[in-house]
Amino acid sequence: MNKFNVGDRVKCWHINYYGKVGVIFACTSDNKGYRIQFEGTTKDPNLPFHEEWLEKVEEAKFKVGDKVCVLNTSFIGYISFVYDKCYIVNIIDSNIAFSYTEDMLEKVDEEKKPKFKIGDRVRVKTKELNQSYVGTIAKIESSGQKRIEYFIQLDGTYSNGFVYYEDEIELEEKKPKFKVGDSLAVMYNEDVTFSILEINHDTQRYKLKIDEHIKWADKKEIDGLCRKIHNSKFKVGDVVRDRLTQKNVTIKTISTTKYHYVILDDLYEQMFSESIERFESLVEKVNTPKFKVGDLVCVLANNSVGKITEIQHTYENQYKVEFGPTLTWFYKERDLKFFERGLLML
Repeated sequence: MNKFNVGDRVKCWHINYYGKVGVIFACTSDNKGYRIQFEGTTKDPNLPFHEEWLEKVEEAKFKVGDKVCVLNTSFIGYISFVYDKCYIVNIIDSNIAFSYTEDMLEKVDEEKKPKFKIGDRVRVKTKELNQSYVGTIAKIESSGQKRIEYFIQLDGTYSNGFVYYEDEIELEEKKPKFKVGDSLAVMYNEDVTFSILEINHDTQRYKLKIDEHIKWADKKEIDGLCRKIHNSKFKVGDVVRDRLTQKNVTIKTISTTKYHYVILDDLYEQMFSESIERFESLVEKVNTPKFKVGDLVCVLANNSVGKITEIQHTYENQYKVEFGPTLTWFYKERDLKFFERGLLML
């Protein structure tokens, strides 16, 4: 019984053809040798190869002449040479050729139709990025000379669209914009607020409570004109720390659309506004001080008594304690306790 058959793809270990891959096109009359057409050449070695010199290899995913695209690039070309699952690709409209492995290539389907359409909400994830981004497909370009290109307007950007390919995007799961219990505000008139009591999915209408009145309204119209009122995780007077600069800021006022807070430093007070969702992602709350300026405190280590003259909001609140006209020292909160006059030893 023959070890190989006509049509099998094999690797040759003969000293003159070491490591070359080809296809068996004939067997010798005594079935002890095989004639091979090696990949990348049309020349017939005119030599029977014994089965001890051969090793069967898996069928290549692509063949010479296939039109392929290089994943995560805009390169398109034709395979000109195959060697042990490595492919030499001649890039179209250029005089260059590169070597690629199977996992880096994808066959170009000349009649392939776009998987997505303009207006689709999609999530983008590339190999180079550790994060994914959501956007809307603004334009699609497809021709026989290149992969289908999707121009995606990413949320929060103002460009005309970044180019991505089908293997980098997926449809974003459609989630309802609002749910029962949400409080809403009309975007062009922030004084008009109401809440959703019920959603009728058959008629696509919301049951709304406006002041003490109940009203049904078109879901599509409300989705387009209104936004959800964000429940604040901070309150006026909270001290928060900027995660990037490590600067502490105090929230001065809160509105339904913006945070307004004052940056505190020795030189000036600067007003700054940011969207609530964005602001909350950039800061963390600083622990509320246990003591305040003017409090009399006792140092746990030595029972010294002094008065707090300054508070510094760092990773841990630190207190400047004055023990006399010329002696001050900084302590952490865990090093102090409130001074109780009845315990003063005279």
